[in-house]
Amino acid sequence: MKILILNNDIIMQQAAIGLRENGHEVFLPERPDDYSLSTDRLLLLLDQVQPDFCLMRNRRVMDRGFNPHGADIEEFLCANGIPHVSWFTENPLASGSLDSVSYFQLRGSHRCYNLTISPETARVIGAMGHQAAYLPLAATPEWFRASQEDQEAHPYQVSFIGRPKVALPPAWSNQAIYRLVSQSLRIRQERTLVHFGTEILPRLTEHALISLERHPSVELEAFDEIARGFSRHVHLLLGASLEMHLMIEAARLAMVRTIGWLLEAGVPLKLFGGKEWAQIFPGQGETPLVPFQEQATIYRRSRVNLVLSKIELRDVAHERIFNIAACGGFVLAEHRDAVLGLFPHGEVPTFRNREELIDKVNHYLASEEERRALSLAARERVTREHTFARRMEEMVKLVRGFLSGVQGQQAGSHPAPQEVSA
Repeated sequence: MKILILNNDIIMQQAAIGLRENGHEVFLPERPDDYSLSTDRLLLLLDQVQPDFCLMRNRRVMDRGFNPHGADIEEFLCANGIPHVSWFTENPLASGSLDSVSYFQLRGSHRCYNLTISPETARVIGAMGHQAAYLPLAATPEWFRASQEDQEAHPYQVSFIGRPKVALPPAWSNQAIYRLVSQSLRIRQERTLVHFGTEILPRLTEHALISLERHPSVELEAFDEIARGFSRHVHLLLGASLEMHLMIEAARLAMVRTIGWLLEAGVPLKLFGGKEWAQIFPGQGETPLVPFQEQATIYRRSRVNLVLSKIELRDVAHERIFNIAACGGFVLAEHRDAVLGLFPHGEVPTFRNREELIDKVNHYLASEEERRALSLAARERVTREHTFARRMEEMVKLVRGFLSGVQGQQAGSHPAPQEVSA
């Protein structure tokens, strides 16, 4: 098949590798991480490639750089009769953007197939009348080859790679509100952090998240409640009303809370991800930002690699789990049911609360043989089942059925709706 990938980023580069390994002809934009795909440029690509379908990651991100005059990229592709697949590697129903939610509530297209890394989100999108399926993330093992030197040297006891910085909209970069919010999120003793940790987070874990587990259909309402609750506090603190986008991003502060647990317990933790960590936890020293291409070295040289997830990704296996396991690193992940589903023999241990986290960190630091056995088992599992080549093989099978349905509708038939993966 001929496949035109519309955004060239780390995940789509791996998708292209996987598709080519399966014998498909793949075309990527020339410039990495460039989302400013113009109408004329897209028309030219479509004419040159003549793809069987287009593939993009996080369609709403593509829209921001596509057409400032009204039409989004999905409307454009439909108007030109182009079948397309959007793979959501974030939760599109909790992105903090009302237009991303309204797309699923109000519109459907037989030419668009939606893939998500969350089985629950796939079910919700399917219930809204859209074609959707669950397709988790994966690894590209050849990018994470373990050298003997890296395997034998462990300068880090416990390491964590992640960014505590809230992603503010670029349009705010020159506004006073940007400086105020950034300052409030960087300083550990700031009242925003204290309030979030003592009042907001407990309510999310004990009320909102439990209700979501029992009633998945209330997802949108529950996340809107989260946004309003934090919005009221920020409004009182800073005297400004912030967009829902910032409210959902503020859930990253749960990461700060978890890191604080380990440091307070005296765990030898090394943080990577940017200077913000050193500003929040001054005793940590340098906390450099590590490019993706260099992260494998950290994974292989750490006895325990901690993986934390965003609150809204409740049933998703984080991509770092696959990458760490692929290079033989040991993973200790925040609990998600999806992790148990993808690593059913316990190859990736998880934790649910402060006590379990500290107990397991101490246990695995002291249990080298068990740690190595689990690392080897996780690596074998990823190499066998969780590569991008396997994921793209699964995707193409789904898309072939989807394309048959598109052709059937063009011929005037009415094919049965596709079953959504559980």
